[in-house]
Amino acid sequence: MFFRILSHLCIVLSFTFLIFAVLDWYNPMMNFTTNVVSYKILLVFCVISLILSIRQAVQPLRNKAPLGYD
Repeated sequence: MFFRILSHLCIVLSFTFLIFAVLDWYNPMMNFTTNVVSYKILLVFCVISLILSIRQAVQPLRNKAPLGYD
């Protein structure tokens, strides 16, 4: 359940930053990508992405049978 929530949060934050990038591209004076709030959101997004990536990398190792027990 926890990782499912993190996955959905990762998707939402991805779309948020895509929207920030487009809005900043059209109107750079709005300063969407360089303010403190977007920096903190980006930091949360990076941490969530890192957790999910590590989980995806470790998942096959957990399901693999130990050596000699095939």
